[in-house]
Amino acid sequence: MSERHSRQARLFEVGEEGQARVGALSHTVRGEVLAALVEARYLAGAGVREIGVESDVVGAAAREIDASARTPLAASPAPPTEPPAWAATLASPARDVAVGAHRALLALRRAIFQEPRDDRP
Repeated sequence: MSERHSRQARLFEVGEEGQARVGALSHTVRGEVLAALVEARYLAGAGVREIGVESDVVGAAAREIDASARTPLAASPAPPTEPPAWAATLASPARDVAVGAHRALLALRRAIFQEPRDDRP
Protein backbone atom coordinates (compact mmCIF):
# COMPACT_ATOMS: atom_id res chain seq x y z
CA MET A 1 0.00 0.00 0.00
CA SER A 2 1.34 3.40 -0.91
CA GLU A 3 1.85 6.22 1.56
CA ARG A 4 -0.80 8.17 -0.35
CA HIS A 5 -3.47 5.60 0.52
CA SER A 6 -2.40 4.88 4.10
CA ARG A 7 -4.86 7.50 5.42
CA GLN A 8 -7.75 5.61 3.87
CA ALA A 9 -6.57 2.36 5.46
CA ARG A 10 -6.65 4.02 8.86
CA LEU A 11 -10.35 4.75 8.49
CA PHE A 12 -12.44 2.33 10.54
CA GLU A 13 -14.82 1.81 7.61
CA VAL A 14 -12.02 0.93 5.18
CA GLY A 15 -9.14 -0.65 7.08
CA GLU A 16 -6.13 -2.32 5.52
CA GLU A 17 -8.21 -5.17 4.09
CA GLY A 18 -10.66 -2.79 2.44
CA GLN A 19 -7.84 -0.70 0.97
CA ALA A 20 -6.23 -3.88 -0.35
CA ARG A 21 -9.52 -4.75 -2.09
CA VAL A 22 -9.63 -1.25 -3.60
CA GLY A 23 -6.03 -1.67 -4.77
CA ALA A 24 -6.94 -4.94 -6.47
CA LEU A 25 -10.04 -3.52 -8.18
CA SER A 26 -10.38 -3.38 -11.95
CA HIS A 27 -13.25 -1.14 -13.01
CA THR A 28 -14.64 0.08 -16.32
CA VAL A 29 -16.05 3.60 -16.58
CA ARG A 30 -18.85 4.27 -19.04
CA GLY A 31 -21.47 6.81 -19.94
CA GLU A 32 -21.12 10.52 -20.64
CA VAL A 33 -17.55 11.75 -21.05
CA LEU A 34 -17.58 14.16 -18.08
CA ALA A 35 -19.19 11.59 -15.78
CA ALA A 36 -16.65 8.95 -16.86
CA LEU A 37 -13.79 11.38 -16.32
CA VAL A 38 -14.95 12.28 -12.81
CA GLU A 39 -15.50 8.61 -11.98
CA ALA A 40 -12.02 7.66 -13.22
CA ARG A 41 -10.36 10.45 -11.25
CA TYR A 42 -12.09 9.45 -8.02
CA LEU A 43 -11.17 5.80 -8.54
CA ALA A 44 -7.57 6.64 -9.40
CA GLY A 45 -7.29 8.82 -6.32
CA ALA A 46 -8.60 5.97 -4.17
CA GLY A 47 -5.93 3.63 -5.54
CA VAL A 48 -7.87 1.42 -7.96
CA ARG A 49 -5.42 -0.85 -9.82
CA GLU A 50 -6.88 -0.65 -13.31
CA ILE A 51 -9.47 1.64 -14.88
CA GLY A 52 -10.95 0.58 -18.21
CA VAL A 53 -12.82 2.93 -20.49
CA GLU A 54 -15.90 1.97 -22.48
CA SER A 55 -15.50 2.38 -26.21
CA ASP A 56 -17.76 5.46 -26.54
CA VAL A 57 -15.60 7.36 -24.06
CA VAL A 58 -12.30 6.54 -25.79
CA GLY A 59 -10.54 9.44 -27.50
CA ALA A 60 -9.50 12.77 -26.05
CA ALA A 61 -11.27 12.01 -22.80
CA ALA A 62 -9.50 8.66 -22.51
CA ARG A 63 -6.14 10.38 -22.88
CA GLU A 64 -7.12 12.79 -20.11
CA ILE A 65 -8.30 9.91 -17.90
CA ASP A 66 -5.06 8.05 -18.58
CA ALA A 67 -3.00 11.09 -17.62
CA SER A 68 -5.07 11.47 -14.45
CA ALA A 69 -5.26 7.83 -13.43
CA ARG A 70 -1.86 6.61 -14.62
CA THR A 71 -3.37 3.16 -15.17
CA PRO A 72 -3.81 0.99 -18.27
CA LEU A 73 -6.87 1.72 -20.35
CA ALA A 74 -8.94 -0.88 -22.16
CA ALA A 75 -12.00 -0.47 -24.33
CA SER A 76 -14.96 -2.74 -23.61
CA PRO A 77 -18.35 -2.31 -25.23
CA ALA A 78 -21.30 -2.22 -22.84
CA PRO A 79 -24.84 -0.89 -22.93
CA PRO A 80 -25.35 2.69 -21.73
CA THR A 81 -26.36 3.10 -18.11
CA GLU A 82 -29.17 5.18 -16.74
CA PRO A 83 -28.29 7.94 -14.25
CA PRO A 84 -29.81 7.84 -10.76
CA ALA A 85 -33.27 9.42 -10.45
CA TRP A 86 -31.99 12.42 -8.46
CA ALA A 87 -29.63 13.38 -11.31
CA ALA A 88 -32.52 14.69 -13.43
CA THR A 89 -32.86 17.70 -11.11
CA LEU A 90 -29.36 18.99 -11.86
CA ALA A 91 -28.07 20.97 -14.85
CA SER A 92 -26.15 18.84 -17.36
CA PRO A 93 -22.50 19.49 -16.31
CA ALA A 94 -23.33 19.37 -12.61
CA ARG A 95 -25.38 16.23 -13.19
CA ASP A 96 -22.51 14.53 -15.03
CA VAL A 97 -20.08 15.39 -12.22
CA ALA A 98 -22.53 14.11 -9.59
CA VAL A 99 -23.23 10.93 -11.56
CA GLY A 100 -19.50 10.24 -11.98
CA ALA A 101 -18.81 10.77 -8.29
CA HIS A 102 -21.80 8.62 -7.35
CA ARG A 103 -20.64 5.75 -9.59
CA ALA A 104 -17.11 5.91 -8.20
CA LEU A 105 -18.34 5.82 -4.62
CA LEU A 106 -20.61 2.86 -5.39
CA ALA A 107 -17.70 0.96 -6.94
CA LEU A 108 -15.50 1.70 -3.94
CA ARG A 109 -18.23 0.70 -1.52
CA ARG A 110 -18.73 -2.61 -3.34
CA ALA A 111 -15.00 -3.29 -3.22
CA ILE A 112 -14.48 -2.31 0.42
CA PHE A 113 -17.53 -4.05 1.83
CA GLN A 114 -17.49 -6.93 -0.70
CA GLU A 115 -21.04 -6.17 -1.79
CA PRO A 116 -22.37 -8.02 -4.82
CA ARG A 117 -22.47 -6.03 -8.01
CA ASP A 118 -25.97 -5.03 -9.05
CA ASP A 119 -27.20 -2.95 -11.96
CA ARG A 120 -25.14 0.20 -12.22
CA PRO A 121 -27.02 3.51 -11.93
